[in-house]
Amino acid sequence: MKIGRLDAGHVDRVTALESEVFSGRDPWPRTAFDAELRNPNAVWFVAVEGDAVVGYGGGWCVTPEFHLLNLAVHPDFRRRGLARELLEAVFSEGVRRNCGTVVLEVRHDNADAVRLYERLGFVRISSRARYYSAGEDALVYMRYP
Repeated sequence: MKIGRLDAGHVDRVTALESEVFSGRDPWPRTAFDAELRNPNAVWFVAVEGDAVVGYGGGWCVTPEFHLLNLAVHPDFRRRGLARELLEAVFSEGVRRNCGTVVLEVRHDNADAVRLYERLGFVRISSRARYYSAGEDALVYMRYP
């Protein structure tokens, strides 16, 4: 498995994985990932196994904060430390760009993600009512350098 930067050659496979992982939960369209490739503040990494994209994650570095926007791992590759590896790559690049403080939103009912973020040192700082388009609440987490 290789972890590297997201590029245009990955976008179709990332979009397909996004649709699978977030089916019925506001998956990002291809145009969103295309826009991220043009955004100078964006930091995105992918995990590739053979020809398949099996995970990705990224967000924006706006000094001094990094805002994690999206993270996904194919169901067959979960519980292997891949999400952690992707986040380490993303956050390392954020630190390199002077964005050591990280903020993120996570669906209130995404227990696996909440456990991961808390294990990585994130602290819940607030919530956002009806943050997602289906009316779901978000929990807001932050990690300080």
